[in-house]
Amino acid sequence: MVIQFPIILGQCPFYYENLNKSFRHFVVKIIKLIMQNWLSFTSSKKLLLLLIFLQLIAIIISLYNCGGGGGSSSSSNSNGGGSSSSATLTWDAPTTNADGTPLTDLGGYKIYYGTSSGNYSVVIDVGNVTTYKIEGLSPGIYYFAVTAYDTSGNESEYSNEVSKKIE
Repeated sequence: MVIQFPIILGQCPFYYENLNKSFRHFVVKIIKLIMQNWLSFTSSKKLLLLLIFLQLIAIIISLYNCGGGGGSSSSSNSNGGGSSSSATLTWDAPTTNADGTPLTDLGGYKIYYGTSSGNYSVVIDVGNVTTYKIEGLSPGIYYFAVTAYDTSGNESEYSNEVSKKIE
């Protein structure tokens, strides 16, 4: 039986770090502008601005989880600290087989990575954990994917691919 692939959490390509910084700067400018002019707005404009503000907060949270603001392997900082020569991956455990039946015999996970997208030269069997820190990476861009396997050795397809720039 083929098991469903895991999904790596909170990951975006490493270049989102600059977007995150620019977006935060933009939001601060917008908030200052709104605060300076709040009394002159009609109540319908205030409601609209409140809704926009809530949307901006949602975007900020997703960018923070995505990278640049402390997300895992996508930015130059790995989740939970650590040096820039490491990458920490966190993923959701699959709960079903590829055919939709419940997964009852999960054996563990393998992390695949390399310096070319879709071309993984290193495989690490990490056992049955959903977070793993890879250390000692040389400078460059690394691409990561995770698979799950069951106790019979059946392995899932690759998860979503994520990348990290090591400087």
